[in-house]
Amino acid sequence: MHLYVNTCNEDFVSLALFSDDMENKKRIFIKKTFKKNNFLDAIEKFLKKQNLKPENLTGMLCVKGPGKFSSVRAGVAVANAMSWFLNIPISELLNNEIPKEEKLFWNFLKKKIDIRKQKHIIEPNYGRDPNITVMKK
Repeated sequence: MHLYVNTCNEDFVSLALFSDDMENKKRIFIKKTFKKNNFLDAIEKFLKKQNLKPENLTGMLCVKGPGKFSSVRAGVAVANAMSWFLNIPISELLNNEIPKEEKLFWNFLKKKIDIRKQKHIIEPNYGRDPNITVMKK
């Protein structure tokens, strides 16, 4: 099974699981909140709901940007850590190349795993230089 991770949207995180033959596939959207460990918990719950463990993953696809700095950084960091720890390949995608229509989405992912470059680290693409400021109260 492959895990797809997209944290680049401002309002939600998108996770998907799919098999090589696309016989088994599931996609969820999780509204973004600013709770500690929410993203890791979401991945764990999603895998458990599908009766999978992280060890069952054979590859990952991660959207590396563009998007807001913190969102992109979080998604890419978690995907890189999982890929390294589980010793599975990871593929990078750009947010603006992902189809919105469901059928096109799954066909796009299938194509990406067929032609992926096997990596263990991907670099984020923020779309611009980071603009880090002091948090407003």
